[in-house]
Amino acid sequence: MFGPRTVTVNEAGIISDHQLGRSEAAWSTYFKFHETARSFLLYQSADLVGILPKRAFTGAADLQEFRALLAAKVPQN
Repeated sequence: MFGPRTVTVNEAGIISDHQLGRSEAAWSTYFKFHETARSFLLYQSADLVGILPKRAFTGAADLQEFRALLAAKVPQN
C-alpha cells in the first residue's frame, strides 16, 4: 500500500498506479475534501481518507488547477 506511485487526476476522478496494483476512484466517491499546508485530504467516508501531498505537484499552476477541479467535483467542508 505504501511506496512510490503514479497518480493521474482527470475529469472522471483519480487513478493511482502502484507496483502492487491500480486504484480508480470517481469523483462521486468523495463526499468532502480538506486542504492543509502540506496536502489534500480526500474523504470517501469518515474513516477512509486519501492523502495527496502537495509535493507531488510540479508547481503552483498544477496546484491551482487541482484546487479548481476539486472545487468543481467535490463538496468542501
